Order: sequence, then structure tokens, then C-alpha cells
Amino acid sequence: MHTQVHTQGQPEALDRLAAELPRFADVARLDDIANQARATLSWAVAGALKFPADVQPVPTDPTTCPNCGLPAISLSSPYCSDCCRDEAAFVRQVRTGLAEGSIFDPERQVALGQKLWRLVGGGYPLRRAMVPEKTKLKVLERADWRCKVCGAPATTVDHIGSG
Repeated sequence: MHTQVHTQGQPEALDRLAAELPRFADVARLDDIANQARATLSWAVAGALKFPADVQPVPTDPTTCPNCGLPAISLSSPYCSDCCRDEAAFVRQVRTGLAEGSIFDPERQVALGQKLWRLVGGGYPLRRAMVPEKTKLKVLERADWRCKVCGAPATTVDHIGSG
């Protein structure tokens, strides 16, 4: 992921946030999925703390993606892909949360951790955890325990497809 969340003038807020979040190294040992999401957010915060506080904005070029620098050919978006657009949106949400102080709310941390999980390819584990096992079994049985996309054996609901 090629993003940066360090906001000029807010290194103290990042330091405070890093101290409040569960450590990413402990994510596998955390029983509570909400705290796992918060620990995932700590991974991005740790990366942001590595940037110098006086980073200057990069000059804009309408022909390149502002997130990754690759060519952006769309007339409707400055980004080269949905992935870059979503990463930039995540960065803006973190920066806004730092500026407003809302990032110190544990529920907001969980939401941002969930978004980060999705961005790095982990889906929405918190949402999956909220689906009762009985419902998951019904969906799997209805699909004859097969992936609706490729036909391979399915063991999880996320491989079944939508309704």
C-alpha cells in the first residue's frame, strides 16, 4: 500500500494514537475482533510515524495518480484505479479523525481498522463474525457446499457469492 497518513503539525496526535491502540504484533493473540481491527489500524499508524513531520506536499500533475504516481487516464477521476481511490479516501479519513480528535474514539478506530483490513485484502472480518453460524450453514447448504463463482468446494460464506 502506498499511502501516508502523517499530517503536518500532528505528530503528537499520532504518538498518542499509537500509545492507545493495541499493538499490531499482538493481533493474533487478541480474542476480541474489535480490538483486532484497532490493532490493524496501529500498523498504519506505526508506518505513518516513520515519516518526518515536515513532509511537503507533492506537486499535482493531472496526468498521474495522486496516490501512486502511475498514469491516470480517466476523465472522471484523478486516480488510476478504485484501489488508489479507496486508499486515498482512507488517508483522508485518518487525517480528518486526527484533526477533529474523533480518531481517539475506540468505535472510530474499529471502523478505520475494518477499512484498512479491506484495503489490504482481508475483507470485512468483523462483519463476517456477526453472521450466526446457523445462517452460514444454511447458505453453504443452499449452495451445495460449492463456490458459485468457480465451482470449487466452499467452506466459508464469502466464497459462496451473493444471494
